[in-house]
Amino acid sequence: PPTVPTKETGHRVWDCGIVLAKYVDRTLTRAECSPLKVVEVGCGTGIGGLALALKGADVTLTDLPGVAERTQRSVQLNKPLVHGVGGAVQFRVLDWRQLHDWDGP
Repeated sequence: PPTVPTKETGHRVWDCGIVLAKYVDRTLTRAECSPLKVVEVGCGTGIGGLALALKGADVTLTDLPGVAERTQRSVQLNKPLVHGVGGAVQFRVLDWRQLHDWDGP
């Protein structure tokens, strides 16, 4: 189907996200990831943060409101798998140009 032009770049999986997810999967252990608390700024689809959560990390994905619905849906779909390995994941809207308004994860 045709795509609607948008200025948002967070609706696609970028190559760097795939590389990060593969790196996490192939290199890091659950023992290394489980104590981590991660905030991913500008997560887009959240592939990097989800990879860490699937290794047991406690991850907060953040991005602008334009990607919130899609990323939140992905978080909800992956939560059972994440919880099954002892990880945690959530999404929060964050405009990193206005950090003074954010109360943290």
